[in-house]
Amino acid sequence: MRREVSLSRVLERRLRAVRLRVLDRRSYDRDLYSYRVRLKSACLPRHVVAEAVRLYSAWKRRVKGRSLLSALKVAALLKASRAYGYPLYLRRALEMFPSGRHRLTEALSILGVEPARPETFIPLIVSRIPIQARHEVLVESLRRARGVSLQGRKPQVVAAAVIYQSCRTLGLKVTLRSVARAAGVSESSVRCALSALARFKSATDRDAGKRGGGPDGEGGLHGDADAGGKRGGGEEPQAGG
Repeated sequence: MRREVSLSRVLERRLRAVRLRVLDRRSYDRDLYSYRVRLKSACLPRHVVAEAVRLYSAWKRRVKGRSLLSALKVAALLKASRAYGYPLYLRRALEMFPSGRHRLTEALSILGVEPARPETFIPLIVSRIPIQARHEVLVESLRRARGVSLQGRKPQVVAAAVIYQSCRTLGLKVTLRSVARAAGVSESSVRCALSALARFKSATDRDAGKRGGGPDGEGGLHGDADAGGKRGGGEEPQAGG
C-alpha cells in the first residue's frame, strides 16, 4: 500500500515537472533574449537597452515577416536612443542588425521614430576634436544648433558644420578635415552643409529685417568666406587639427 502511494506521488511530481517545462518553453522568447544579449554586448547604456527591448517586445507580435522584424529591431533601438539623447549612428545600428536595412523605412513609420537632432551628436563630436576650449565650443555649438533645419542631411553632418563654424567664431585653429573625421562623415558633405546653412541664415536675416528686427544668430551660421562661394566652406591653410 505504501509503495503504491509513494509511486503515485513520484508520478505526480514528474508530471508537474513536465508541465512546468512546457510552460517555460512557451513563455521563453528566444528571439527577444538574443536581442537583449546583442544590445548588451554593444556596450549601450542600460536604460537605452531596456527601452529598446520594451519597444520591440510590444510590437513584434503585431508585424509579420523576418525582414520587418529585423528592421523593427533597428527602429526600436533608434527610438530608444533618441528618447534618452544617446548619440547612436544609424550605421552602427545597421552593423548590429544588417538585415534590418531592407524594410527600415516601414519599421520607422510603425514606431513613429522622429529624425535625430544635431544637438544629440554635438557633445560626442566635440569630445573627439583635439582642441583646448571644448566647453566654449560645446556651448556655442549647442546655441547655434537650435532651430537649424536638417534639409535632408544627416544630423551628424549638420552638427559637424555647426561645430566648425563655432570654432572659427571663437578663433580656434581647427581644420574642416579634423571636424569631419571626428563626426565620421566626409569632408565634402560638411562643406555642402556649411553652404546650405549660410543660405538659411541669410534668408532668416532677411525675414527678420522685414519684420523690423535684426538677426538673432540662431538657426544658421555667420556668413563668411568659408561658408559661401563655389567652394562652399573649404579650408584655409591652418596649423593644428
